[in-house]
Amino acid sequence: MTRSLSEIKDLAATTKKLESANIQYKHYPVEALKLGFKGGCKNTDLRKSVSIQIDGEEYSTTNRFWKSFSSSLGVVDGVFNLFTPEEVMKRVAEREKDNVFRFTTQGDNLVGMGGQGKKYIKYDDIAEWLIANKMEDIQFSHGCVQGYITDEKLMKINGEDFHTRTGFRVPFDGISSASQFASLLRLVCLNGMVGFSRSLSVPHNVSHDNPFLTLNRAISNIQFGEGHELLINKMKEMQVSAISLAEAQFISHGLRKSGYEGHADFFEEIMNVNHYGVESKSMKKERLKSLPCQDRKGKMASVYDALNYITQITSREGSKYFSTKGIHGATMLRAVGNELITKDLDLPDMLENGRDFEGVFGLKLKKE
Repeated sequence: MTRSLSEIKDLAATTKKLESANIQYKHYPVEALKLGFKGGCKNTDLRKSVSIQIDGEEYSTTNRFWKSFSSSLGVVDGVFNLFTPEEVMKRVAEREKDNVFRFTTQGDNLVGMGGQGKKYIKYDDIAEWLIANKMEDIQFSHGCVQGYITDEKLMKINGEDFHTRTGFRVPFDGISSASQFASLLRLVCLNGMVGFSRSLSVPHNVSHDNPFLTLNRAISNIQFGEGHELLINKMKEMQVSAISLAEAQFISHGLRKSGYEGHADFFEEIMNVNHYGVESKSMKKERLKSLPCQDRKGKMASVYDALNYITQITSREGSKYFSTKGIHGATMLRAVGNELITKDLDLPDMLENGRDFEGVFGLKLKKE
């Protein structure tokens, strides 16, 4: 069912989501942290299985936290190949016993840390800015919040209704830069096609004395221009490009790595990934790139069909700000979709008349 733009823009829902995100800043010395181990680590990097207690509250650690830990404390990443996180933390605590650090938490995740004197944009200020600019479709990734401004003008791509959008991604943990990126909103299912690549996004180094000056200028200069043209042309190309077995396997691997095992099984079934039998598992990559997938109806599926499936998941799961899997999994899966958008396709122009934009998946998502 297609929804109007007015239905998408729900200020009350935006405000409620922003207020419920449970983002906090805690100020403690490193020696106040207590490490715990969740188990289940399948590799030698024990950081994957570490939880950290701060003032009696236990938090899961993220890659973003450990990167900020290393940069804030001058710890080379390779140190963790020689010492356990507990040993590293103990030595750092001794060295930094007189210093207090800022730890940023998001729900039950520890997403970043920084020096007490390092400036950052407070989450409450970002939320106020998003609301003031009537941003919609608020989404969270570790350490960042993003929202969209949507062009009122409706456009059609091969008969399907789209709006062009510009997204803004702002860090609330003071680690990365803010950015602006091109996006498309497909009105059926409200799928968000996002271009995070360098060719489709612009970083903004904001001044922490007046953090929103640069971003407000960017908003006033939105033209829905070149980045959107690249994205629109890519959508058209994807619709007439058959998806190769290599691309399908890449997506399936991305789904599993992001934590969506059920979606991966369903994707492999619907794309008939096993159509070429067990020998496909031993084929060289170039051979896999030359073989088209066939859907369960016996027709070749398009790359757009696959992107459609991914974006349905990320649009739905990315809004689950209260869910560790929703935030982290959707963030990882967006990277898979972005790779499809920016890469050279394996089998371009192989489908003469394109595909129905509903694709082989229709409008229903398998429940995880």
